[in-house]
Amino acid sequence: MDISWDETSWPLMEEEILILEKDSLVSFNFPYKFFRKYLKTKINVLKPIEIKRNYNTQGGKRIIVKLDKEKALELRAWLTLHVQENSNFFITEIEEIE
Repeated sequence: MDISWDETSWPLMEEEILILEKDSLVSFNFPYKFFRKYLKTKINVLKPIEIKRNYNTQGGKRIIVKLDKEKALELRAWLTLHVQENSNFFITEIEEIE
């Protein structure tokens, strides 16, 4: 059985930040409020491959940011520290298994 997940097919909670590692890209699926407050003015420094809006029936308005693995490591480190300080959000990480 072949199951394929992408950054839009995962059921999310409003406070959840999804990190999906697939091939050479890493997708970050942020709650819109989190992205607007903490990342909107800073994300271009990481030179994202793609930024798009999405709506999740359970998680509400979302922003999806795709980065190469090197830039994703920088954002992941920042997120780990920031989410620890702000207990309103949490991170879920998924890595594709071949």
